[in-house]
Amino acid sequence: MDRALVVLSESDTGKELLGEAAELAAGVDAELVCLSALTEEEYDHDIDVLSMLDHAEGTTSHGGGRSFEEEGRAELARNEGERLARPVLEETGVDYEIVGRVVNDDIAAAVVEAANDADCDHVFLVGNRRSPVGKAVFGDVAQTVILDFDGPVTVEVE
Repeated sequence: MDRALVVLSESDTGKELLGEAAELAAGVDAELVCLSALTEEEYDHDIDVLSMLDHAEGTTSHGGGRSFEEEGRAELARNEGERLARPVLEETGVDYEIVGRVVNDDIAAAVVEAANDADCDHVFLVGNRRSPVGKAVFGDVAQTVILDFDGPVTVEVE
């Protein structure tokens, strides 16, 4: 493993997985790419919250005098990823970067695309426990990533 993608998750399982990926990366001197993927709904919610905060403060900008709309969709997702990853990774000594994406409903495709774009050779992500029928009917991000990514995928089930 030279470079691994970790899909960030706010859950305890996601934080544990990030720590395990960092430990493994440190052991083999690999780099981590941390993907913060916000859905369109999560992005819209975050924009609404930032708008309310700015309105309450009597300002029209968020951070550094720039409108948060101008910061860009990926930047908002990246900032969220930094908030999630920093507490876990700051003392590990592992080289890492945060990649932010706002995605449509096809999160699995965004994960595989981000891993390929960053030239990653391993993916770590949190999966949901579902029955085979549930996976067939509703799909499963982890299952799709396992099938579509050309490399090892480590899934920690919540």
